[in-house]
Amino acid sequence: MKQCTAVFLALVSTCAAAVGPGDQWLSAPISSVGRQTIASSMWREVPVTLRSNFEEMLSKAAAVPLAPDQLATLQVRDLSCAAGTTPFLIRAVSENRSTGAFSLESDGDSIVVVHSSLGRESFREKNAIVVCLERAPYQVYSVIHGAL
Repeated sequence: MKQCTAVFLALVSTCAAAVGPGDQWLSAPISSVGRQTIASSMWREVPVTLRSNFEEMLSKAAAVPLAPDQLATLQVRDLSCAAGTTPFLIRAVSENRSTGAFSLESDGDSIVVVHSSLGRESFREKNAIVVCLERAPYQVYSVIHGAL
């Protein structure tokens, strides 16, 4: 039984290390109590080809509200924020991007961006997501889950 547990732990990992030295883009939340999934209709990934744009916008804050012209510049398609919500650009991190997907969760105050993928641990990329929210998140966490 101990061998099975060791093998399982080796195959499935959760990673919350920095993307680079001193980088705050990847951080694990303290608790998962009370978190709800944010519907995929409420958010979209920003194309990685626009990394220089979103990295600059997110250099000092993990979430920034977007004006309509900024939303257009980030080429986010098929996202319409409901009345009473604002589009926010938030930090996200991926690993093995081609075999994975993002999901978003919230406890009402904070956002947790989860990237789950298959494959060995590899290069981590900075990404960004636009999400429609009623108010600015208190904190944005980004977590990577991987399995071999």
